[in-house]
Amino acid sequence: MLLRKSSLHVDFISSYIRSQVEKLSVILKYVEDNNGYEDAFIEENLRSVEQNTRQLRKFYLQK
Repeated sequence: MLLRKSSLHVDFISSYIRSQVEKLSVILKYVEDNNGYEDAFIEENLRSVEQNTRQLRKFYLQK
């Protein structure tokens, strides 16, 4: 049986994904502007996006 998602859940998930896309855009711009990718800034932010994506997946799977 499929459960109907509330608009609150849809808004939360959409917002969460959008924030991760924004973080990835910042990382991409940083890489392009600096012509490189070996940097603690990039590593830390990629790790943050990864952790946040895992949290979102766990939230989603609890439904």
